[in-house]
Amino acid sequence: MNKHKVKRPRIIYIISILTLLTITRVQAGLFLPTLEMYGGESANVWLAPWITDTILGLLLPFIIWTILNRKGAKTWAILIVYNTKGA
Repeated sequence: MNKHKVKRPRIIYIISILTLLTITRVQAGLFLPTLEMYGGESANVWLAPWITDTILGLLLPFIIWTILNRKGAKTWAILIVYNTKGA
């Protein structure tokens, strides 16, 4: 079983590294206890953005795997949705 490794274009690795930098989104989950509803001082309106960022950060391993192992329009659609949701 000799599997041939396909050499990916350099831009794929650059996109993967830049996407990996969004790992800091996971830390938004640490801010949840500071919301007013939990006795903290942060406004409750931060709940949705912090939850969204936390979920996007947790999805990051799947996104990186998709970039590196899949190709085609579906891969780019997933990447675009991930990045626009994060914006």
